[in-house]
Amino acid sequence: NIQVPIKDENQQTKWLLIRGRAISRGDGRIKQIHGILMDTTKMKEQDDYIAYLATHDYLTMLPNRMSFLEKLTDILSTGRPGAVLLFDIDNFKEINDTQGHVYGDQILKKIADRLDRIAHEKMFVSRLGGDEFLILIENTNDHQEIEDLALDIKKAFDESFILEGRTNYINISMGITCFPEDSKDINQIIMNADTAMYHVKHSGKNNYT
Repeated sequence: NIQVPIKDENQQTKWLLIRGRAISRGDGRIKQIHGILMDTTKMKEQDDYIAYLATHDYLTMLPNRMSFLEKLTDILSTGRPGAVLLFDIDNFKEINDTQGHVYGDQILKKIADRLDRIAHEKMFVSRLGGDEFLILIENTNDHQEIEDLALDIKKAFDESFILEGRTNYINISMGITCFPEDSKDINQIIMNADTAMYHVKHSGKNNYT
């Protein structure tokens, strides 16, 4: 069996499954090939979509926690430096309580879109869950550069989020940890970022540490 892509007349990719066997003349030469061709485009698309959902958040379509941890593991294995930024939305519970969870979900999608727009080759943006987001900064141990990137993320929330005619001003609390400087252990790295974030939470919110 072999599955191959082909282009149709509209230059759209279709997938064909080729399944069969050769019938020999008896002298080692092939007399004919017997088998079937099956259009498996829909199955291929479904398989790709299922694989996509396994590595992406269902709501925001950002990479999920599993994707983030795999990416961080790969980078740690190379010894390259970087940083992990963990942040959540200040007082997000109030949005859910006053406007409803469906409204809150739409706000999270808008936040994800804005983060996706400011991301670049050094930033890997993911959703940890709830109103928490993880950002991986790759290939730098320059504290000033990392802090500048943190400020860029924070500035992305200066503009309000307008949904259903309502203006929502969103603040975030962010914790930052560097690797391998602070730790080389993936669990400790996440814990460091979490501890730093909660320090901000207990120190007035709307900041980073």
